[in-house]
Amino acid sequence: MTLSWEAALERSPLIINVGGKRDHGGSRRGRWPDTIAVDLKGTDPIWNIRHRLPGRFDWPDGVVDRALSEHFLEHLRIAEVLEVCREVCRVLKPGGLFRLAVPDVFHPRKRPSFAAGYDLDDRHHQSIWTFQSMTQVLVAAGFPVVQLQHYWDESGHFHMHPIDFLQGHVKRSPQFDRRNREGREYGELWSTSLIIDAYKASHERVAISHTEVRGGAAKIRWTVDRVSESGLVRLSSRETGEPSGRAVARGST
Repeated sequence: MTLSWEAALERSPLIINVGGKRDHGGSRRGRWPDTIAVDLKGTDPIWNIRHRLPGRFDWPDGVVDRALSEHFLEHLRIAEVLEVCREVCRVLKPGGLFRLAVPDVFHPRKRPSFAAGYDLDDRHHQSIWTFQSMTQVLVAAGFPVVQLQHYWDESGHFHMHPIDFLQGHVKRSPQFDRRNREGREYGELWSTSLIIDAYKASHERVAISHTEVRGGAAKIRWTVDRVSESGLVRLSSRETGEPSGRAVARGST
């Protein structure tokens, strides 16, 4: 027996780890203290809600204080990621933070995967992501403010903005992944993640989503127009089409 949706509502603050692993995703002793893991494999009766993702959370709107997800969304297809992000946006309180981290295929090590259109390093990954493609999905999901924290750009330059990791720990980052201190290629940047902070509107949600789902791929009519020095994203509404197939998250400018 794991934690029930109803019992979780009694937690304050209510913080969730979407797709959090059962070994440390909801543990007080782990990297995410006081965080409830929402995952099908969860077994902890206090800190895990067993739930298949994607799927509707059994909560009313606006009850979650903060949400995070580290290296889970790439295991889903684009349409499924969009569904999960929409559900997270729905249950977040106004102004609530959703911090997510996924493998960044603009990383020089991952460029062959970007060229191939799927992850050559992990057959379990159903999608690949750049800062443009993930931003498109988050905006379509209803998040009006998207802050890029760590990301590689098209030219192979790594951008890293100051992060308050108390708001959401990310193990696969230059600061915390011990592999970055083992003298590997790219040194302290051998293991990085695309880390994005998305914020729910602090007022009643404005309808900004223009999304079609075709054959498991999301076609989103928003493109990244400009990224400021602080990592805030400016969007334009030029229509873009995503290629169909197993791994369909490919950015366009």
